[in-house]
Amino acid sequence: MERVFLVLDDVWQDKTFDSLDLAKGKGSVTLLSTRNLSLLEGANPDITQGHMTPLSKDDSWSLFCMHALRAPSNVPCELEALAQSMAEECQALPLAQKVTGTAMFGKTSTEFEWQPLLKKLRESPMEVEV
Repeated sequence: MERVFLVLDDVWQDKTFDSLDLAKGKGSVTLLSTRNLSLLEGANPDITQGHMTPLSKDDSWSLFCMHALRAPSNVPCELEALAQSMAEECQALPLAQKVTGTAMFGKTSTEFEWQPLLKKLRESPMEVEV
């Protein structure tokens, strides 16, 4: 029998944890992440829960820059304000910082690349329950 490690990231709706525990068998584990704390209310007490806190502002900025610009200390002047705004829109969420930063890597046009994506980020706010 194979061991399985199943990751279900950013679960928002299902309140029945038993239906999400799909990795069955000896040595298998299901890892479920959610920002919706009300989902945890109905969780089986045998389920181990861990709570993560968002990144600090400095760590969030460093992570974004690492992926977007390959160095937090190497931010071109013309991109600094846009990059900071974009990092703030990611609300200190590590995966959002990494994905957004990676999407911006190599892009240098403030008008045609950075500003349009920042506008899209602002139009699609993330909901965070801490």
